[in-house]
Amino acid sequence: MAAVKSVVSSLLFTAPLCLGLSACSSGPGEDEFAPQILSVYSDIIHRHPSFYAKWPDRPQRSIDFHFSVNVTDPQGIGDIYKVYVRDLNEGYAWSLFDANEVNPWSECYRGAGVFECRRYPGNHVDYANLKNLEVVVQDRSGYTRRKKFSHLLADGAQPDSERFVYSSQFTGDITDGYPALQAMTLAENNLDFSADPGTQSFHVEFTVTDSRASHYALDFYDATDTANYLGSVPLDSSSLASHPIVLGQTTVVDVPWSEIEFENGYSVEDIKHLHITLYDTPIPWIINDKNEGHWFNQVATSQVVSLP
Repeated sequence: MAAVKSVVSSLLFTAPLCLGLSACSSGPGEDEFAPQILSVYSDIIHRHPSFYAKWPDRPQRSIDFHFSVNVTDPQGIGDIYKVYVRDLNEGYAWSLFDANEVNPWSECYRGAGVFECRRYPGNHVDYANLKNLEVVVQDRSGYTRRKKFSHLLADGAQPDSERFVYSSQFTGDITDGYPALQAMTLAENNLDFSADPGTQSFHVEFTVTDSRASHYALDFYDATDTANYLGSVPLDSSSLASHPIVLGQTTVVDVPWSEIEFENGYSVEDIKHLHITLYDTPIPWIINDKNEGHWFNQVATSQVVSLP
């Protein structure tokens, strides 16, 4: 990574001249021109192995995470040059934005001073360090801002003795580890998925045994070799909201096809597979000092469920 120009060193050349004048102002400082990091959010996404098994050309991991960094700059957002996150434990870094990128990552979003990307642990695929992370923002003027943060536990709790989060595929020592939110399976969680053309609805059943799960959503895929994502029923849909999770009891919901939010060009006839996504209790999501909704810190994707 290219070294950042030192603003301090450039100011040193003006100091002798300033000392020789009878009246000399201090001039603009870093607080006036440097970018500001308003907020940093991240979530841990626990994937059942069947999620990435649909795409064998992708890294077969069971832990993903999603970063959202809200930045402002006195010269405007166009002055931002790089935004990245570092794991200070391992020296690994994930780029969220680079002005020199010709083809930006498809799993990234930029807008209104928000830089978001989905990433995964680079040195391992089944666990991630929770603490000692740092977001770094550089602008074209040579200023750099840094902010340390931690991945939050369920319900927004800060990690204490927990050093890392691990998936159901992790086989190492779990001392000081934190189990990721439950990625439900066919065998353990009674997953069921069927269609009823008569009522134009999907029938879905599952049993949650993780007390941290409070919300759920449905994500649909086709049966092609590329396993295209077709659309979803969001967690705030009327059907899902009226059939909430009850710990240890079977959630039964009939979802009208009209509630599915499809990607362009897809329809009910294309749907062959389902993933059920679980979420923990959210925290407020503050963007540009305004509450823009909710942020979930722990997310989990179930084993794939196929239509009969």
